[in-house]
Amino acid sequence: MMVTGKRMREWQSWSLNYGKPRRPFRPSEPT
Repeated sequence: MMVTGKRMREWQSWSLNYGKPRRPFRPSEPT
């Protein structure tokens, strides 16, 4: 459970950084 919580926190950070509407992040593309 602790790992899952940490993963969710990382995902939220990823979403804030790469989930911007002006430049959507594509898993297929590096960076």
